[in-house]
Amino acid sequence: MLENPQYETSMARIGASLIDSCIFIPISYADEYICKYFVSVDFQNKAIIFFWVAFINVLYLGYSIYLHHKYGQTFGKMFCNIRVVDISETRGITIKQAILRDIIYVIFAILSLSYLAYQLSEVNILSPQLFGYTEGSEIDILNDILLMWAFIDIIPIFFNAKKRSLHDFIAGSVVIRSEYIQTKS
Repeated sequence: MLENPQYETSMARIGASLIDSCIFIPISYADEYICKYFVSVDFQNKAIIFFWVAFINVLYLGYSIYLHHKYGQTFGKMFCNIRVVDISETRGITIKQAILRDIIYVIFAILSLSYLAYQLSEVNILSPQLFGYTEGSEIDILNDILLMWAFIDIIPIFFNAKKRSLHDFIAGSVVIRSEYIQTKS
C-alpha cells in the first residue's frame, strides 16, 4: 500500500499534459500556417502579425491559468482525475497562484513578444527566421531554454513526499488525485 496515494499523480500528470497538448494541435498548425503565409506573400501588416502572435500566447496561457484557477484542472487533468489545490489542501488555488504556476511561461511569452516587436520594427521584409522557423534563431533558442525548463521543473517530483514540481513550489500548490479532494458541506 502506498503511504500517500493522493500524491501519486506522476503518470496522470504526463497523460494530462499530452491531452492538453492535443487540444492545441489544430491551433498550432493554424498558427504555423498563418505565420508562414505572412512570410510567403510578403505580407507587411506588422500589427496584424504581432497581435496574432500575442493572441496565441494569451490563448495558451489563458487556458492554463483560467482553468487552474476556476476549476483546479485543465481538460487534461479533468480526464486524468487530478486537481491542483493550495498547499493547505483545503481550497483551490487563487488567481495569483495560477499565474505563479505558469510564471516562467508568462516571462518567456513576454520576452518572445518583446523580441518580435523589436524585430518587426527593424525589418522591412519578413523572414522565416523571425518566427523561429530556422535553426539557431533567437526564438528557436528561447524555445530550447523553455524546453530545458520543462525538464528542470519536474526534477523535484522525485525528491519530495507530495510529488510537487518546481512550479508547485513557486505557487504554493500541489496536485492530488481528485478522489482525495475533501468537499465542503
